[in-house]
Amino acid sequence: PPGAGKTECVAEKVLRLIEKGVSPQNIVLISFTRNAVREMEDRIAIKTHDGIYPYGIKVLTLDSQAHIQNSSLYSEWKFPQRYEDSLLAFLKLLDDENFDLLEDWQETKHFFIDEAQDICGLRRKICMKLIDIASEDCGIIVLGDPAQAIYDWTGENDSDSLNLMQSIDKELDFETIELQSIHRTSDNKLLK
Repeated sequence: PPGAGKTECVAEKVLRLIEKGVSPQNIVLISFTRNAVREMEDRIAIKTHDGIYPYGIKVLTLDSQAHIQNSSLYSEWKFPQRYEDSLLAFLKLLDDENFDLLEDWQETKHFFIDEAQDICGLRRKICMKLIDIASEDCGIIVLGDPAQAIYDWTGENDSDSLNLMQSIDKELDFETIELQSIHRTSDNKLLK
């Protein structure tokens, strides 16, 4: 639920990975919105001893990552009129197993996907592909709260109507950890 500590857990995990010797350049955090990306960056910076954000961590939205990859791998790439065009081109790179993209992604030692309850359609397909092509020693953490979903996806019959959380539940063997505490408030009415 909101206030359960999802962002706090991610920030703590990132700093522990760095303390254990994982290069910040090999850590990727994907979130659904730019606001969530900024919140993640702020939270990580706050948790450091000096309040300085560790240089090199990639914190991004799928849309921005798609544009960056398309720009670097397609010499004639121009920002498309529709976001879907950028996402489709990025998914094609992933499906075609573009060597440069795969080589870069294989260096990732840990990646996080936040707001998985709202990642659906092309974005869900991209995330599932990123999970699939990750190296065997890559850590993957996916966070989400079905109660905070912006979109109302039932996911009952059509695999295209699933969000990322539902896809992972159906297709992958991930360990599920439920955060039960709420740290933002002690108001009994709000807690209930």
